[in-house]
Amino acid sequence: MIGGFDTSAGAGVLADVKTAEQIGVQALSVLTANTIQTEYLFYDLEWLPIAGVRKAIAVLFQSYDIKCVKIGVVPDVLYLSNIVDEVIKYNRSCKIIWDTVIYSSSNQLFLCVSNEDMIKDLLPFIYLLTPNYMEFKALDLSGDIGVFVFLKGGHREDNIGQDILYGGSKEIVFMPSQIVKGNGKHGSGCVLAAAITSYLGKGFDIETACLKAKNYVTVFLNSNTSMLGYHKS
Repeated sequence: MIGGFDTSAGAGVLADVKTAEQIGVQALSVLTANTIQTEYLFYDLEWLPIAGVRKAIAVLFQSYDIKCVKIGVVPDVLYLSNIVDEVIKYNRSCKIIWDTVIYSSSNQLFLCVSNEDMIKDLLPFIYLLTPNYMEFKALDLSGDIGVFVFLKGGHREDNIGQDILYGGSKEIVFMPSQIVKGNGKHGSGCVLAAAITSYLGKGFDIETACLKAKNYVTVFLNSNTSMLGYHKS
C-alpha cells in the first residue's frame, strides 16, 4: 500500500493496512506524505522525497513476492510516474491499482494534474483506477481508455452508492446491498480501493474483487454513526 499517513488513522496507509488484514492479506506500506488531520479538519501536509519512496519500494520488492500495489495520494503525475516505474522495474505483471485521490474528504487538494499526456502514457502499466465521481470527470476517464475503471458512487448527486466497473466492453453496475445508516465515513474511498486490491491479491477476478470490496465497505459504513468506521471482516 503506497500512500499518505493520516493522524486520524481513518484514511491513507493505516486504513489500507487495517482493511487488508481483515480480508486476510499481509499488507506492506510505503509513505508518500505525512499529514496532520482529523476526520473533520485538515491541518498540514508534507510530501516525502521521491528518492526515498523509490528506495522503500525497491527494498520491499527485493524481499517479498508482491502481487498487487495500491497507490494513493501523490502530489503530481511525475511523482506517480516514478512510483510506477519502480514497481514495474521489479515486477511487470504486478497489478497496479491507482486510487486517483485529488481532494481529501476535508477538501484538501492533493493531486495537481498538469500533464494529462503523461497520465495517458502511464495507463498501459495500470490495471485499475478507482476514482470517485468528481475525479472521474476531472481526469476525463470516460470511454475505453484501455484500463479497468471502478467509478465509486459515494459522491454522485443521483443514485448515491451505485458503483460502475468499466473496462473494454464491460460496464457492470454494483447497486448498494443495503441502506447505509448514519454519517458517511472519512477514508471510505481508501478502504474501498484497498479492499479491491486485497481481493485481487487473493486471486479473485476483477468483478468478484469489486463486488466483495463493495460489501466490505458497506459493513464499514454501517459500523457506527461517527465519521471513523470500524473494520470488520
